Amino acid sequence: DLLAPHRDVDRKRVTLLYRPLSAARAAHIVEQDRRAADFRATASARPSARAQIDQRAAHQAAEEEARGAGLVNFGMVVTATVTSSDRLPDARAAIDNLSAAARVLLRPVYGSQGSAFAAALPIGLVLPRHLRVPAEIRESL
Repeated sequence: DLLAPHRDVDRKRVTLLYRPLSAARAAHIVEQDRRAADFRATASARPSARAQIDQRAAHQAAEEEARGAGLVNFGMVVTATVTSSDRLPDARAAIDNLSAAARVLLRPVYGSQGSAFAAALPIGLVLPRHLRVPAEIRESL
């Protein structure tokens, strides 16, 4: 439903953003995730079902990466446009409800609406090239 038209939103765009990670960075990330999942699963005498599932998923991701699979950072931008400002609360509520039903956590953009809108357009904008935050800090977030 997040992708479908909605009566409270005049124009809606759902954009998937992705960036493949280098092989070295991918290997580091999956190994780090595997170690963290192993620690959570062995930290108590009776690990939770979630910890066991996370451990299996981390091991599977590490095996797939070792076989040559890549790793990708991804995100989603959802923009909603309305014809008048009095329709804005309805559009915001509609997007919130649609994202919750899709089990997607969306965060509102405050102060950078223009940048977020431009990021959602199909114009080939490479967002990391336009950030002011140093790469070392971005990668640690």
